[in-house]
Amino acid sequence: TTAVTCRVDMYEPNDDAANARAMNPGSFSGLGACAGNDDFYSISLTTGQTLTASAMFPHAEGDIDMTIIDPAGSVVDSGISSDNDETVSHTATADGAHLVRVYLFRDQGTAPGNTYDLNLSR
Repeated sequence: TTAVTCRVDMYEPNDDAANARAMNPGSFSGLGACAGNDDFYSISLTTGQTLTASAMFPHAEGDIDMTIIDPAGSVVDSGISSDNDETVSHTATADGAHLVRVYLFRDQGTAPGNTYDLNLSR
């Protein structure tokens, strides 16, 4: 038999802030969240711009959460609900790269990890 593994997406490796994948606003589908394998995305903002990030996923397969981290390394918003989506938003108080961290809080389905679609806007 073949072992079932967690889905790896095209933006890997992006498992920590140092390897965050630079992104432009847009919609990205078919991404994978795996236990112990966070996804980090970087988007540049200028002071006053608002970043909104949304992840859509089948919650029954796994609970995905997300945060926004400012250029100083502080978490400025968290999405930790227990439904099929998460949305976080932050208005920049400083210019620079802001990070969106997407992570599998709880794996609870039949397949390892979960898939998600990500929308980024500013």
